[in-house]
Amino acid sequence: MSGMRVSVRRARRPHVLITTWTATVVLGCTLALMAIGALPAAVAQMVRADQLGPFLMITVLVFISEMRPIVMSRLENDPVSISQAFVFATLFVWGQVPATVLIAGAVLVSELLARKPPWKIAFNVGNYTLALAAAWAVLVAGGWSVPLSLGALMPGSLVLIALSWLTFHLVNLALVA
Repeated sequence: MSGMRVSVRRARRPHVLITTWTATVVLGCTLALMAIGALPAAVAQMVRADQLGPFLMITVLVFISEMRPIVMSRLENDPVSISQAFVFATLFVWGQVPATVLIAGAVLVSELLARKPPWKIAFNVGNYTLALAAAWAVLVAGGWSVPLSLGALMPGSLVLIALSWLTFHLVNLALVA
């Protein structure tokens, strides 16, 4: 009898995998496409606020750090990308639309250059986009305002920043698991 339960459990796993993959790709890639559509308005707002230069600088840093991850001696086979730090800086200062476009674009280019299969590229773009959306939801729930001015940061802002990072990583891990 216990062997039968194991077989049934194994039989359900492919269904869960396919459902999770499909939901992640459809929802995440839809969010990324919506962000691309909303990007011109966000850029226009950055131009009005004289913030386009800093945004372009962070954009370059995101792509460079995604293409050239830091290799640590004890983790030679597992390089660490610091691009998420720049994406989160974008999220905190300019909001979800520019940050979503940056993370989706950087993951897409990185995965294409690594010659990953299309199904994996689609999942990774969707995964990171959904994780970032969850982090943004935490910020919005906490009353985060964009564009961020440094004078607006309060001690509670650090809690929101930490919770958004934690949410990002937990959603990322949950979707990958």
